[in-house]
Amino acid sequence: MLGSGGELTAPDLAALRGAASAMADLLDIPVGSGGHPVASGRDVDRLVRRLFDEGQAEACSQLAVAVPGIVDGTVQLLAAVAADPGDGGIRPLRSREFSTLSGALTPILRAAPDYVGSSVSTTHVPVVLHRGADRPGDDGLVDQIAEVVTRCLTTGSALTLGLSEPRPFGLGAAHEARTQALAAAELAALDPALNRHSSWSDLGPYRNLIGANPLSDAALAPLDGAGTSTPMLLRTLEAYLDLGGDAQATSARLNLHRSSLYYRLDRISRLLGSDLSDGLVRLDLHLALKGRRVRRRTLGRG
Repeated sequence: MLGSGGELTAPDLAALRGAASAMADLLDIPVGSGGHPVASGRDVDRLVRRLFDEGQAEACSQLAVAVPGIVDGTVQLLAAVAADPGDGGIRPLRSREFSTLSGALTPILRAAPDYVGSSVSTTHVPVVLHRGADRPGDDGLVDQIAEVVTRCLTTGSALTLGLSEPRPFGLGAAHEARTQALAAAELAALDPALNRHSSWSDLGPYRNLIGANPLSDAALAPLDGAGTSTPMLLRTLEAYLDLGGDAQATSARLNLHRSSLYYRLDRISRLLGSDLSDGLVRLDLHLALKGRRVRRRTLGRG
């Protein structure tokens, strides 16, 4: 603590940040089993960014050297994103959130056996986990990561997490893990039917929709022409289809009286000119609705 009594000026803050970075480098020198320094957490984080966010091939071999044992067992990527309320999708990290997260994750989490490293971008936070062949995965680590990230976000912010499938370490696995984790995290922010903490295996039909040719949503055109009622009708239809046509469960999810739900469903059926009890009609409409959510994605599409 500085005891000057006055507020810090911009040059003061710049000097403090530089000194803090230098001290972090001095303190962050873990020692390997042979007594020799191994890569610091900051170095590993840089390699994580280069491999999992930028796809640099040389970072793969460098990370294998920097993290002994990572080539054994499997790796998973966890992606954390800040989300708007409801199904508004993700939002960029605010400057204070970005700087807090950049300095918090590795110092707090690096003692966990499964933690490898992390990076922070303006849109998401990738965290690499190593599931060793000689030990079970630490399921509590995901909760711990969620807790740390939540503390760094602005009060009232929503958080969604996406977890890739475990894969043997390698360049191709890193690319695949990034695609899966970002998709799971962003779709959890876009679709209220998904859990806020979702893994690739939780995405169901979304796994086939991602990367496929854009699906036609022409089946929804009559509802799109319903004026101010369009959002309400689309939301009702999607909830009804998500819940397998269970009227009671749909009424509960929408906080809607059963008779009001039946009125809406009847109106939807008349506008579409289709019978909602027909399985193929339901499939066509459900895919069109989910395809629209896939097209709203912005992360990991390159």
